[in-house]
Parts: sequence; C-alpha cells; structure tokens
Amino acid sequence: MVKHQPLQYYEPQLCLSCLTGIYGCRWKRYQRSHDDTTKASDAGWWDVTSDPELDLHDWIYRGSSAIIPITRLNTTACNYQLLEVLLLAWIMRAAGAGCTGCPRECNLPPWLLAAVMDGFTSSQMLLPRNDAEQAQNLMDGDTLSAGDGWERLWFLILTLSFFLTLVWFYFWWEVRNDYNEINWFLYNRMGYWSDWSIPILVTTAAGFTYITVLLILALCHIAVGQQMNLHWLHKIGLMTTLITTVVTMSSIAQLWDDEWEMVFISLQATAPFLHIGALAAVTALSWLIAGQFARTEKATSQMLMFTAYLAVVVALYLVPLTISSPCIMEKKALGPKPAIIGHRGAPMLAPENTLMSFQKAVEQKTYGVQADVVLSYDGVPFLMHDKTLRRTTNVEEVFPERAYELASMFNWTDLEKLNAGEWFLRNDPFWTAGSLSRSDYLEAANQSVCRLADMLEVIKDNTSLILNFRDLPPAHPYYSTYINITLKTILASGIRQQAVMWLPDAERQLVRQIAPGFQQTSGLKLDAERMREKGIVRLNLRYTKVTNEDVRDYTTANLSVNLYTVNEPWLYSILWCTGVQSVTSDSSHILRKVPFPIWLMPPDEYRLIWITSDLISFIIIVGVFIFQKWRLGSIRTYNPEQIMLSAAVRRSSRDVKIMKEKLIFSEINNGVETTDELSLCSENGYANEMVTPTDHRDTKLRMN
Repeated sequence: MVKHQPLQYYEPQLCLSCLTGIYGCRWKRYQRSHDDTTKASDAGWWDVTSDPELDLHDWIYRGSSAIIPITRLNTTACNYQLLEVLLLAWIMRAAGAGCTGCPRECNLPPWLLAAVMDGFTSSQMLLPRNDAEQAQNLMDGDTLSAGDGWERLWFLILTLSFFLTLVWFYFWWEVRNDYNEINWFLYNRMGYWSDWSIPILVTTAAGFTYITVLLILALCHIAVGQQMNLHWLHKIGLMTTLITTVVTMSSIAQLWDDEWEMVFISLQATAPFLHIGALAAVTALSWLIAGQFARTEKATSQMLMFTAYLAVVVALYLVPLTISSPCIMEKKALGPKPAIIGHRGAPMLAPENTLMSFQKAVEQKTYGVQADVVLSYDGVPFLMHDKTLRRTTNVEEVFPERAYELASMFNWTDLEKLNAGEWFLRNDPFWTAGSLSRSDYLEAANQSVCRLADMLEVIKDNTSLILNFRDLPPAHPYYSTYINITLKTILASGIRQQAVMWLPDAERQLVRQIAPGFQQTSGLKLDAERMREKGIVRLNLRYTKVTNEDVRDYTTANLSVNLYTVNEPWLYSILWCTGVQSVTSDSSHILRKVPFPIWLMPPDEYRLIWITSDLISFIIIVGVFIFQKWRLGSIRTYNPEQIMLSAAVRRSSRDVKIMKEKLIFSEINNGVETTDELSLCSENGYANEMVTPTDHRDTKLRMN
C-alpha cells in the first residue's frame, strides 16, 4: 500500500506549454496533477512502484566508456532509485560535455530540476510522456545523442529555409514593378492570360511567415533551455516550403534571369534601412547568445560561439562600407525630375494602345507616349503590341478560325469589327478597373483597335512620341514599303518632327532623308562614340541594362537615356538620383505626383546614422553579455535551503577516468533527516561533499 501525501503545488507554465505544443505538439509537457487521490491505475500513468519487474541492470553509460551497473529496483524504494538513476544519467551525460554539475547548467528537464530543487518531498512525481521518453533514451545510451543530432540538423535546415524564403520573399515583393510584364511573359509561354503575381506573392508570404514562426519558436526553446523536438507535420511543411522555394527560384533564374538584377537595384533603395533592421535583429539575438555562452563551461565551445557571433556583428558593423546608393548625395547635386512617357498610353487607366489610353495620357500631362505600330494587310498603320490579337481583342469570338493569325494579316475592315476594351475590364491587368468611374468604365468597354493617324491627332500638339514597329512577315504585300507608309502617315498628321523619337534600326538613312528632324533612338546599348557615328542622340533601354556609371557617361557625352518600364515610386526615385532624363511608365498618373525622391541623404548624415547605430548596438551587446553572465553565473551558488548537486569529474586524457556524482538534499519535509553537510556548486565544477540519504518509503513516481 502506498501512502498518499499532499502534493506540493506547482504553477502551470502556460507559455512554455504553448511553446512546446506549437513546435513539437507536446501540450502536456508541464501539466501536473494536483489530486492526491489519483489512483495508481489511472489510464495514462505508469506506477513504477507496482512494477517489480522494472530492471535497469543492463543499462550502461556509453558516452564516457564507463560501465555502471544498476541493481534491480525494489518496490519500496523504487521511486527514489529511479529518480537517482535518471538524474545521475543526465548529469553524467552533461559532465561529458563539460558541465560543472549544477542542475540548471546541465540542462535538466524541468520535471527533474523541480524534483531536485524540491528535495523529492512530494509524495507524487508525475513524469510527462515526452520526458519519460527522454529518460528511456538516457537508459539506451547513445539514442539521445542521435536524437539531439537530428534535431540540430532540423534546426540548421530551418535556419537555411528562413534565409532562403527571406531572399525569395524580398525578391518577389520588389519585382512588383514588373508584375504585368511577368504575366505577359507567362502568357506567351502558356498561351492564356492569368494573373500569377498575386497568388505567388500570397504563397510566398505565407511560407515565409510559417518558417519565421517556427524559427522563433526554436530560438525560444533554446532561450529557455528546452530540448527541440520538431513535430513531423512541421517537418513535412518545412521540407515542402524549402523545395517549393528552391524550384520556383530556379525556374525564374532559368526563364528570366534578367529579373534578378532587380534585387541589386532595389538594394540601392533599401540597403541602408535593411542594415539597421539586421543590426537590430542581431543585437536582440545577443540575449540568446549570451545566455548560451554563460551556461557553457567548456572553453572551446565558448570560444567558437563567441567568435562566430563576433564575426557576424563585426561584418554588420562594416557593411555600410559596401553600400552604394545614388540617393546618398547632397541635395544641391540632385538633377531635374525625369520626364514621364506613357507606356502605350495610360494602360492603368484605359486599355493599352487604344484612343482612350492616349487621351488619358494627355490628360495626365505626360512628356510623351510610346506606341507599337503594325501595318494591316491593306496598308493601314494601327497600334498593337502582340503578334496576334488574342490578348487584347475579342478575335476568338469574331474570327475564331483566325485567332492565332498574325495581326498584320488582317484587313482594316476586319480589325474595325473587333472590341479592344472588354479584355481590360475582364482581366484587370493592373487591378485598377474597379476604380474607374461609371463613364470611364463604359468608354473602356467600347474601345476598338486604334489607327496611328487617330492617335497622332490626339497627341500632336504638345506630346512627344516613341515609335516602335512590329516586323512584317515576308508574305505581307507591304513588306518592303511599310517604312514609307508609316513616315507618310506621321508627317501628314502635322506633329513636330523633333517630337518623334524613331526607334527602329531598319532604314535609318531613309528616315533621315525623309524626316531629318526625328530624334534617332537606339534600343541597343552602344558606346557613346558609336552612337555619334550612327547619328543616335537617345537610348531607350530596360532599366536593368544600365548602371549608374553608364548613365553618367552618357550624360557627359550629351546623350539622353530613357528607361522602361518604371512603375514604382522607389525605382523612379533611384533613377532620378542617378540622373536619368526620362522613363517610360504604365503608372504616369502615380509618378507625376512624386515631387521629390522618396529619400535623399547627405553622406555626412548617413555616416552619422551608421556610426551611432553601431555604437548603440555595441553598448547593448556588451551590457547583455555582462548581465547574462552575472544572472546565470549566480545559479552556481545555492542557499542552504536549496538542493545541491556535486559532480566530481577528472580527466587526464580523452577517456574519462573517474566520474562520481553525489545527490544532496536539504530541508526534507515529512520527517526526512536533515543533512549535516551541504554542497555548493563551485566555480570550477568540482566538489566532494557527502550526504545522509533520505527515507524513501513513501515516495511514488509515475510515468506516462
């Protein structure tokens, strides 16, 4: 018969329960029963006192090559002996890693640490299932070490996944400037239009958030000294997120490697602020690093930990030396605001390359517009960007058998029958259709294919024009004369020749003869000397194709640079600071409202912020390390009222020669004899005090 005594009350640790529950699905890890009438046969608990067959005789401690036989446990003192075995095993394992012998320093599981600090005075000690498994692992010798190794591996995978998803999330967030271009690129490959940008962004954000939460939980486990045990569902989610991210990044790198240049360009705008954010994160991490440093007694481990952390901190302190941004400049050195050219009109406010789109661009007072010219089969110049009419017209409804036919193979009489506005309202490529007024919505829905002559009539008075041409197939009846027909249409409109930027390379000499006032513009990156030889005065390039140095060189050579397609204010600000003369944009109505670069900082001010941030970070880190060393170092000295543990560990070589552990308990309740000698955990981790053993007849241990 086992006598029940009132169980000492332990406050439930809700935060730790949630921490281990979310991370490893161990919700009852810290739950204790306060019912002293609990029966030994209650489901879910193992009463070791009623199990006379419990035999630990064959258990050996393999970690130090020391064989420690344990005699068969009897039913009267089973609880104490088992706790002693478990505690001894844990301390020996920790001692092998350089532990001084103090319970908290040796990372005892909470239930065992509580038992030690309480002096085993409770009549019941309820061992949660996961800690029972840990105890069994201890009895199995190297099983726990293997488990710890796997958990460390999963932590490394989690950390790698965090940084990988961070880079991918940053990349996809910054390329929102090119979302429409990405969708168009995928449309050409898959044959149908779909907005892929937002689903990818949402999925990326969800994956990054999930990985971040797991990493925070893992760091919290380390901070509170809990063993990490990532649940198998989280492992599946982690690997799924990692593999998906790698595959997606590889696909983008293969299909559209040019887009990765956006990352380096965006860093010119974000690097100073990312540096401060990273500095704050690493500074906050010092609490965890300092805690681990203070708990670790092995000098080699301390040195490795401190050196690695110091290297990261110093690298962050010096990162600003590598940061180069055109917006770190004196305000007086800032050039004029880049002119804005509407890309195919104002495609966010109306269907692209339609008359309504160019009217909206004129209303926005843009410097110019860009248009793509195609010649119909019967010789009428009209505006269309794609090779076919499928994306921007209802050709599949009107001429289903000709849906994949080249746009230039249609007569103008057939083109007039097509609707060029409904697709804009249906697909909503820029998520702006819902913001149109009722009148604009109806007007957009009734747009038709626009002739070049009609567009020129709208813009000819005070707007410049960049013209690009779609090559005609050799079977086209006007294959050899389309340049002449287009020039004739432009000159007949009355637009100023100086307002026309001629982009095609074909027949430049003929164009100079017929229209000498046109601004000859190149879509290829050429050196300044060659441009002069060809009579080219302007470059029209994608913003990823030029560097800040290129823009300065062209400006010095009195050559203008126009970059496309620039939709985001931050990118517009960077190019403004760089000295670009003009940009082509889908969002002219947004960029025209940018009165000044988003940020502009004098070099001296930036250096002051940099040095101040580093000093504050350094002071905080030093303070945290000192505080953690004082706080955790004080654990080594226990009051006489506390339970003490001494571990004598002597090593003369790689093998452990002697290991001796003593358990000492003080102020034992319920008539337990008080010890005459108490042990203190010394600074060097060695002590040899003896203890009078306690009476264990009424103690009971349960394992779930």
